[in-house]
Amino acid sequence: MTDHHRLEGTEDRRFRGALDDVIIVPLVVVMLAVKNILRFIVTILMRLFDYAFPFAMQIVWLPFFAVKLLGNVIIAVMDGALRVLPLSEATRQRWHLSMRRNWSRLRRMISYRRFERAVHDAFENGMGWVFRKCRHLTPNAALLVILGAVLWIPISFGAATAMHAVLLAKATSWPAWVQFLHPLATILAKSKLLVLPVYPAAWPQAKKHPFVQLAFKSHETIQCLHVIKKFGFRYRQATSYMLSCGFDTMAQCKATASVIGGD
Repeated sequence: MTDHHRLEGTEDRRFRGALDDVIIVPLVVVMLAVKNILRFIVTILMRLFDYAFPFAMQIVWLPFFAVKLLGNVIIAVMDGALRVLPLSEATRQRWHLSMRRNWSRLRRMISYRRFERAVHDAFENGMGWVFRKCRHLTPNAALLVILGAVLWIPISFGAATAMHAVLLAKATSWPAWVQFLHPLATILAKSKLLVLPVYPAAWPQAKKHPFVQLAFKSHETIQCLHVIKKFGFRYRQATSYMLSCGFDTMAQCKATASVIGGD
């Protein structure tokens, strides 16, 4: 505790008020405001997704229910046709049992749980393949792959969310078969899992790229600047002041999210 106060006293002497605080202090205030706003938005979105995800899963389940219902109707129609056709009773019964047996086996395969499991296994194998391939890329290729992965995560998330939203909004006006695109949106959303192993797999090669090495050196140089160190000190001061005044942004975000969520 004594060392901490001594360090604070040393920093206070190093970073006394000066003319540059006219720029630094407003920037610190803006950064704190942006940080708290983003934290609030993320907290609200997480709470909304907690409620929206189970509903979305029910919507994705509907196409499988429709396929089962359509299959039952087709089997019923074919049973009716068997009664009309000039067949012997033994043949008619054999065909009837064969259709029922095959449809029952196929019906058990048409389920969201099996679909989710198949998608999970496919992506798990895909992630393993990505990890094996990315470890042997050149620095240029590894850097491009990481940049593509960074872009794909928000793109896949936004596209999948938009597809689910549009399909729900147009459920009454568009043809019923369009709702079968919900599983496609689910696959699109899960595709971001493929890029997750890209970072640990491609980074050892990507960091050898001259641009990345230049970025590292530039970052170290910028960190050593007096104005940057002073900015960090003022930021820590502002954060400590907010906490001492009882302004805990995380607690307030959670409380607001609870109110919005109805807890």
